[in-house]
Amino acid sequence: NLLRGSNRNRPVNVILHGGEPLLPGYCNLKEHIEALESLLGDWLIGWSIQTSLVGLTRQIIELLAEHNFRVGTSYDNFRFQRHPNLLEHWGRQVALLREAGFVPGVSWTPGRGDDPQAIAEALMSLGFFTVQVDRCIGPDCPSNAEHAQLLQQMYEVQRKIGFVFGVIEAAKTVLKGHSADRWGTKCRQNAYV
Repeated sequence: NLLRGSNRNRPVNVILHGGEPLLPGYCNLKEHIEALESLLGDWLIGWSIQTSLVGLTRQIIELLAEHNFRVGTSYDNFRFQRHPNLLEHWGRQVALLREAGFVPGVSWTPGRGDDPQAIAEALMSLGFFTVQVDRCIGPDCPSNAEHAQLLQQMYEVQRKIGFVFGVIEAAKTVLKGHSADRWGTKCRQNAYV
């Protein structure tokens, strides 16, 4: 029923997303990929995964490469501040992906007190020159006013050092007052997760 009326010439985009899709491990991930391929038969599949890279192994990287996955990862500043060794580990995982030919995208959900300059510098030190900015919703997240100030700070950093903050979704969220299209309201309403 999910694909009825769809155009077979267009790929079915399958996005594996959190919690953390790599935590169950290689065998579980392989089993789920094969089950979806079996279910979709001769449909063209576009695979994507959004991951913190926890649990990433060379075996998983080979599996992702075999199925032509696009990989997105999250810069989790709140975790990295509490556990600085996690940032170093995350950087090594990003390097493993790049060594295998992947060009991972990165997203960041700003929290209260996050410094866009520090975020940009940390990401640039790991070879990223752009970040997709999502909007945090919840009690520990910046208010609309605080988020608007963060967007202004991001603009200033971008102007000074050339690091690019992709703020379209975050800005739309400030205006609309709900979470960004990709992971929030529309995703929950219009997508099968």
